[in-house]
Amino acid sequence: MKNSKPIKILFAAEDPGGFNTLWPVYLQTGGTFYLAGTSKLIAKEKKIPFIPADNFTEEQIQETINKENPDAVLTGTSLGQSLDKLFISAAKHLKIPVASIIDFWINYSQRFTALPDKIFIMDDFAKEEMLREGFDQKLLKVTGNPFFDTFRPGIKKGENITFFSPFYTEITKNPLNLNEVEALADFVAAFEELKIASPILIKNHPKSTRPDKFEQIIAQSPLKIQLTQENPETLIENSFLVIGLNSMPLFQAALMGKRVISYQPGLKGPDPLISNKLGFSTAIYKKEDLTVAIKKTLQEEPKPPSFPKNATQNVIKELHEMCLHHSS
Repeated sequence: MKNSKPIKILFAAEDPGGFNTLWPVYLQTGGTFYLAGTSKLIAKEKKIPFIPADNFTEEQIQETINKENPDAVLTGTSLGQSLDKLFISAAKHLKIPVASIIDFWINYSQRFTALPDKIFIMDDFAKEEMLREGFDQKLLKVTGNPFFDTFRPGIKKGENITFFSPFYTEITKNPLNLNEVEALADFVAAFEELKIASPILIKNHPKSTRPDKFEQIIAQSPLKIQLTQENPETLIENSFLVIGLNSMPLFQAALMGKRVISYQPGLKGPDPLISNKLGFSTAIYKKEDLTVAIKKTLQEEPKPPSFPKNATQNVIKELHEMCLHHSS
């Protein structure tokens, strides 16, 4: 089907992962972004215009949708009370076609209170997991994640090691039982033992409010370690090794053909990092295995995976189909 007639889309997101699924579609279709939370930081980085909507109520969102009169609403997904959930609920109430894009292989059910008309998902693995959680097959469409379309295979070898840090030590509930500060300390000790003296860059999670938490590690190590504000794509490109716990950039680095080590000592529950499940990043769960794993990973050539291609166009096509069926 040709996407001949342009459609007007309202986009809504709260978390960075959700926003990242949407902006490649926006660049192709245009539309209006309503953003809350840390998604606004990524939008500013990418110079994508948006309307701040942190304090919007569902009633205000209904008024906004009525005023904008879009053909469709497309949202990211987030955990907890979030802007995308409010947009889904408002669009359903107003009988406007609404779809959401899942950005990662975890917490599927917690991403929704009201269900959209369609849920666009990354691959068949995600579909199988969601069906097991009880989602209706009619809601699910494997399109790929548009954000993955933007990942370029790593041409540069890179000279750095980049540690992508989550913020588990900064939250009250930590069901995975993980500690990013201890994880980095173990990595640094292993690099010192292996006499790997390459610069180590630390990229904090956008939601982190404690840039000082690594100060002691930096001060006590002879290695060159520093915090960075550089964007994840550039950091990955300039690294020969990407390390961390289970952050999205580790998966992104694996897709770009980089060597990736995910280290999650003391992990409780299933491993949330899909590249570990699918075998294209090195998964380590015990401190005593880390040094050997680093050595082995650096000796082997990485094998980047493949996912559904042209995800952006697949999503746009599905939105057109939704609008066509809605108007007929």
